[in-house]
Amino acid sequence: MSGGRAARGDSNRFPFQNSHAAYLQDTYRWGSQLTFNIGLRWDNFGVIEEKNNLLSNFDPVGGLVQVGSPGLPRPYDRDWNNFSPRLSFAWSLDGDSKTVVRAGWGLFYDAFSGLFRRATAVQYFQSRTGIQSGWTNAGALFDRTLDNL
Repeated sequence: MSGGRAARGDSNRFPFQNSHAAYLQDTYRWGSQLTFNIGLRWDNFGVIEEKNNLLSNFDPVGGLVQVGSPGLPRPYDRDWNNFSPRLSFAWSLDGDSKTVVRAGWGLFYDAFSGLFRRATAVQYFQSRTGIQSGWTNAGALFDRTLDNL
């Protein structure tokens, strides 16, 4: 392997995320043929944390800064305003529920990507450099990039 380096150290990470949600809904009937549903959901997707604070964030001025350092208590700010309205209706065309037109609308939020695993980017490039020669340059470039931070 020419031009590449292998990273050393413990790359195990133990990430976790605590998330919570609440939902309120009410139904209104207008006669026997029309029903409206209105709802509101609140999602709190917790910030990704790591058991030993082994996460970092990139600061353009200071480079990589470890989470838990002064000024960086977490990788990103909490988001408390994920309110999602929901509306729907059902209209029975003939009144006996054999033919019903239904429609609904809602705003939805998504959690942080589930691709965050124990393996790190350094492990990814390191494992590829020894197997496929096409990845050697990418691994070396990645190592040089880390040295420049």
